[in-house]
Amino acid sequence: MTKAACVKRSGLWSIPARTMTLACLLVFMAQMATTVYLPSLPTVMRELAMSRRATELSISIFVIGAALPVLFWGAAADRFGRRAPLTLSLFLFIGCSGLLALCSNGTQLLALRALQGVGAGGAAIIARIIAG
Repeated sequence: MTKAACVKRSGLWSIPARTMTLACLLVFMAQMATTVYLPSLPTVMRELAMSRRATELSISIFVIGAALPVLFWGAAADRFGRRAPLTLSLFLFIGCSGLLALCSNGTQLLALRALQGVGAGGAAIIARIIAG
């Protein structure tokens, strides 16, 4: 492996560029789940007949869902390797994202946003473990 194909860390050329790129994309994806969602809040509120408070709660629930299981995801990545927990978290995130498009009420939205957060949080923390 050449030095050009690696990212410099602490004076050592140790992390391959594609690994670092993947890690950055995973963290970016997890953050975009909220950033892209924010402009749609008025539409979500109107289409699902939700109150403003309940609609805003969907953001908090996502963040809590992403933050609470961080220790679980880290332990799973240490025990089972990085690939299996990362794949599981991505399937959870993508699956919930697809189901969110089919939501018909606020309760479904809140439950799926929480699960989507769990998946996004898993992908983000495992990406940081890989990079770090």
